[in-house]
Formats: sequence, C-alpha cells, structure tokens
Amino acid sequence: MLHRLAAPFRNRPRIRRTLISVAALFLLVCAAISLDGFRDRIEPVDLLVVPGSKVHPDGVLSRNLHGRLEATLAYHRTGRCRRILVSGGIGIENQDESLAMRKFLLENGVPDSVIIVDGNGINTFETARSAARWMREHDARTVAVASSFFHVSRLRLALKQHGVRMQGHIHSRLYEPRDLYSVAREVPGLVAYLFKKA
Repeated sequence: MLHRLAAPFRNRPRIRRTLISVAALFLLVCAAISLDGFRDRIEPVDLLVVPGSKVHPDGVLSRNLHGRLEATLAYHRTGRCRRILVSGGIGIENQDESLAMRKFLLENGVPDSVIIVDGNGINTFETARSAARWMREHDARTVAVASSFFHVSRLRLALKQHGVRMQGHIHSRLYEPRDLYSVAREVPGLVAYLFKKA
C-alpha cells in the first residue's frame, strides 16, 4: 500500500519532463498559428471570405470585426477579388453580424453587387460550409480570407474539411491584448477541427 502511495513522488522528474514537453509543444503551435496568420498572401481569387465577430448591442462593430473589415477593404482595393462573402450569425447582443458587415462595406465604397451575405455563419465551420457551397454553385475555383491573424489557420483547415483549398489571406491590423488568449484558444480549436466532418 505504501509502495503504491509513494509511486507518484518517485516519478516526479518524469512528470516534470512530460509537462515541460507538453508546454513546449503548445507554445510551438501558438507560434506556428501566429506566423501563418501574419504572412499575408494577396492572390487573385473568385471569392474573399470574411468571418464575423461581435457587434455591440448599439450596432457598433467590435474592434476585432472592424479590423477584419478594414483588411477586407485593403484586399478589395487591390482589385484581386471578384466577390466578398460576409459570414456571421446573430449573437447574444441580438445583432446580425453579416448585415452589419455588409453595411460597413457599402459605406466604404464596396458595390452591393460584389457582396454576398451569409447569415448562417454562426461559427468558423459553418462559414467554411457556406463558402464551399457558394463556390460549388457558382463554379468558383479560388478563395482567400480576411480575418484576425490568430484565426487564419483554423479557417484554412475548416475550408479544407469542406473540400476547398485557400489560396491567400490578409489579416487585421487592429490588435488587442486579448489576442494572446485568442492564440492560445486556437490550439484546442485546431485539434477539434481535425476531427470534424463536413
């Protein structure tokens, strides 16, 4: 009995090594996610996908969503995307993210004919589903995304799960201290998406 109770204490060095290895792997994945998101690649594409984020109860865009839309405008102004899909749902603030995104783009000179509104983008996976469906229905071949740097890798994976290969992306230039938390949160998110089926 005493032998069994003492076992965990004898294995402390092994436990410590395991914890250090797990922490090192976690930080490595965080770094890879960040590097992937920061390396913009602006290619000519049929569709630019913009995932939603919080809209405040008074209709004001969150800093995160505002940054994504500013990145969208930057991509659009290069003339390298034919259409823009704004994808979001209705959050707890009772605001439709996709309509708020459309309104912002219209107010900043994007023609209505360029914008596709997807109100089913309640999460990243559903946004990817909607984008893949639109591409199939309109014989579109190429896609890029405009999002926060920490979100690019998971969106790339979600699109892949729906049979679409991402050709390019541009990231938001508006940063927040909570982005550090968001990067960390993306690690389990990526792992979960590895097992999701379209």
